Amino acid sequence: MFRKALYLTACIIMLLLSGCMVENEPEVSSSTVSTTSFTTSTLEPGTCNNAGDCQTYCINTKNCTQYTYYHIETECVDGGCRCVCVSDELPPVLSPQGDEFTYRDKTYQKTSIIMICGGDLTVVGNYTIWSDSINGYIYTAQEINIAEDRFMCYRWFEKPGVIVKSYTDRAKQGGSYGFDVINVDVVERTIEPPYFLVQRVFEGNLTDIDMLEGPCGEQASQQEPIILKPENRKVFEWNTKIEYCNGSNPISESAPPGTYRVKIFLENGELTYSDEFTLEPNVIIDIKTDKKDYRSQELIKMSVELESKGFLNNVSLRIFGISGQSGSLNIRKDFDLDAGNQTLRFNYLIPSCSSGECSSIEPGSYNVRALLYYEGESISSDSTKVNIEP
Repeated sequence: MFRKALYLTACIIMLLLSGCMVENEPEVSSSTVSTTSFTTSTLEPGTCNNAGDCQTYCINTKNCTQYTYYHIETECVDGGCRCVCVSDELPPVLSPQGDEFTYRDKTYQKTSIIMICGGDLTVVGNYTIWSDSINGYIYTAQEINIAEDRFMCYRWFEKPGVIVKSYTDRAKQGGSYGFDVINVDVVERTIEPPYFLVQRVFEGNLTDIDMLEGPCGEQASQQEPIILKPENRKVFEWNTKIEYCNGSNPISESAPPGTYRVKIFLENGELTYSDEFTLEPNVIIDIKTDKKDYRSQELIKMSVELESKGFLNNVSLRIFGISGQSGSLNIRKDFDLDAGNQTLRFNYLIPSCSSGECSSIEPGSYNVRALLYYEGESISSDSTKVNIEP
């Protein structure tokens, strides 16, 4: 069973690398199957009517340990089983040539470090690699021995040898965006002051946003370089703010929603960047009515409370949910939403209804909804129920 498992593993790897050849057995008629099934149960071990009668016997009795990878072929010759060991060769695992390799738009540098292959096995063109993109490495084969369970590889690091990793591609206004700066190089690397800046990606252009390095009107304190040993990391955090000085007064505003990336300063003027991430609006909306039960031709007084963690230009508020033949509730207000709390108030006059029949709005329970839109997408919503009587 152990040898069978080894061959199955080899076959899986061959499928991934260059395909595992599997031959179909010849088709047999239903009558032949029936006869074989009957005679197999009465045959002595090692005797046969056809090759199928020999499969179990050969697997249990044939020793093929002279081969690393093998399968057993069976024949029925003059009523006796013939078992033959057939050697299988693992297809070559081809590694990239040279000391640099580009994979998924990132350049990797080969090292002399040999370790257990890590990451996901993948084929890139004619090459076989193991990808551990989360930690900034790929691996290529140095020694692959399935029989001895040895998968040894050379490690390659993602240039420039210092990478920026975050475990989310989204942040919210008023929150923070945390990320790690990791040295995947084989030597010490240095993060230079001011350590990092955040860039906004807008309409194909990159712009450094304003970030304060110290108190306004004072000389910024000298920051020391941060030395990272191989495989060490430094944790940083951006407060999702744009900060600058107006004279001696510091100004702090929430960065607008959009796409951003982090730029890290390394020694000798070298730079490295994070992947792009999205800063999203962060708004809580709460709709209330002055009461729950109303009659026809009565005024519904509504208030919508908004709590926003950042400024949003040109948002659209919609209120709806009471509908009829005419006079449906349908309110829309477009405005700029400031950071902080604000309350908007609206009135809706319920159309008249006759007792038992309603020519416009039918009596019943309605779900009044408030939706806030930014750049055409709903970013926050709330609802409340009201009852309308004739």
